[in-house]
Amino acid sequence: MIQTLKSGLVVFLFICSTVVFGLDLTRLDLSFQYDVGIDTHVDYRIIDSGSDQLTIIYHVANDTTGLWLFDILLQNGYKSESHDTLSLEMLDTLYQDDDRVFYAIDVPRSGYDLLIFSLNNISEGIYRLYDAPLNAPGGYPSFYPIDEDGAPLLSKYYTGEEISFIGLEGQVHVFQYKEEFGPADPPMGEMSALAPTLSIDSSYFVNGAKSDLMDFHFYLFQKDTLDNTGVTILKCPYYFPELRMYDQLIKPMRYISTSVENQSLNQAREPRKAFENFWLSNYGTKFRARSAIRFFFQRVEEANLLFTDYKQGWKTDRGILYTIYGKPDIVIKRDRAEEWRYNSGERFEFIRIPILFTPSLYSLKRNSEYEKSWYNKVGDIRKGQ
Repeated sequence: MIQTLKSGLVVFLFICSTVVFGLDLTRLDLSFQYDVGIDTHVDYRIIDSGSDQLTIIYHVANDTTGLWLFDILLQNGYKSESHDTLSLEMLDTLYQDDDRVFYAIDVPRSGYDLLIFSLNNISEGIYRLYDAPLNAPGGYPSFYPIDEDGAPLLSKYYTGEEISFIGLEGQVHVFQYKEEFGPADPPMGEMSALAPTLSIDSSYFVNGAKSDLMDFHFYLFQKDTLDNTGVTILKCPYYFPELRMYDQLIKPMRYISTSVENQSLNQAREPRKAFENFWLSNYGTKFRARSAIRFFFQRVEEANLLFTDYKQGWKTDRGILYTIYGKPDIVIKRDRAEEWRYNSGERFEFIRIPILFTPSLYSLKRNSEYEKSWYNKVGDIRKGQ
């Protein structure tokens, strides 16, 4: 366990039982994980705490705490014959304020591939699982970020003004990049490069805290520039995951505009006028246009909330499908892949790979067979359906 966490741990002991059947997550629908209106969810961050163990910092957002039973499970992958249950012996908090409580647990570095947060609402018969893969080829950083209040920063993006770290002594090296990624390619396009090639905006060292973060830049923090891992944070304006500026709003419209319309939008001298003209020309009246704008940009905002990593969520492969198709009706997860299914018949598969900026990059397996479905969905949005 890293020394700076010792004062606020949740300490667990393994329960040794005769037979505990594992959970086959490959046969369970996990689509609730992408429901932004759900009443409970789990956020986490994994830390390499040395001594052949990992530390998982987590927070459970729950509006109905008293109705849920909470367990933490360890097993070998998404399809396993058995699992171990971590039993709570002593409850200490890592951080607590009026709205949030953060905990930390230690788990063995070897022997398990997957940690599962299990929530069971007995009174309503609701069972929810949140998966946390434990294996990453490059490993995990031995430090973690905290916000201006001292709370662990579990999100991949940050809207505050200053960030600092726990588990670091001395300087931290910073690579700064401008987030200039374009929209993801449609599902019938060619498969994009799995790892981005980026130009470093700047590189420097800081002591303890970083306070001059720039909006829509992402930062890779490392103890050593030769490390295979680090902490990546995308700095966003205070209103994110919402987009407000017209030059920001125009970018996601690439998904629903023709090449001529898109060129006109991006080259317009008056972005606001071009934005308004697009929606009015497609929907006829201000009432229908406002309704369509709310629908589309609600999807964009939710994609940002769900999928932002080192780039904005709407630009990711999962984000583009969420924006056009909506929340998947069924989600099936496997050790290195994730499948989305829609009641209208579409099935999409994502391959999960680790890169330096994130342990879980989801890359869509594109196929020309999706072309008809894609244009039908885009047409529905343009028709206000």
